[in-house]
Formats: sequence, C-alpha cells, structure tokens
Amino acid sequence: MKVFFRDCIKNLEWLEGDGFNAAIGEYNRRFRELSHDVSEIEARVEETSKRPVLIEGGKKLIDEIKKKLLKMNETRPWVKEDEKNSTITLIHDYEE
Repeated sequence: MKVFFRDCIKNLEWLEGDGFNAAIGEYNRRFRELSHDVSEIEARVEETSKRPVLIEGGKKLIDEIKKKLLKMNETRPWVKEDEKNSTITLIHDYEE
C-alpha cells in the first residue's frame, strides 16, 4: 500500500508539473499503471470480505465429516481403522 500511495503522490505531483502539457499517451500509460494497482487492491478487499463466510463453511464441512467418521463403524464397517485415523489426524491438525 505504501508503494501505491507513493505512486499516487508522484503522479499528482507530475500532473501539477510536467504533466500539464503531456501527450495523451503518457496520461493513458500512467492511468493504466494505477488502474492495475487499484484492481489488485480491489481483489484483496473482495477476498477479505468473503473470508469469514468461507471459513464458516469450512468449519461446518469439517463438523459434518467428523459426524460421518463417528458413524462410519456402523455405516461402512469395511473401512479400515488406519484409513479413518489418517482422516481424523488431518482434521485435528487443521483444528490446531
């Protein structure tokens, strides 16, 4: 973010100085550069806003998997204990 703000200030200073009589191509180039940075910031903001919902969905999914693992002895007795234990270990590692 510091770099982005630095670039904004630099471009503002340019606009007030040498940019006053610059060619349209130079304006467009600088605009594209800043637009790219803004797009990256907007993407990060979107990711951040979606994160709580995705985390909650992941927690619910893990809870469902845990419930199914507990019932697996009754519903799928052919599944070996070590196979179930490896999944349980993954869940415990995630929760820590």
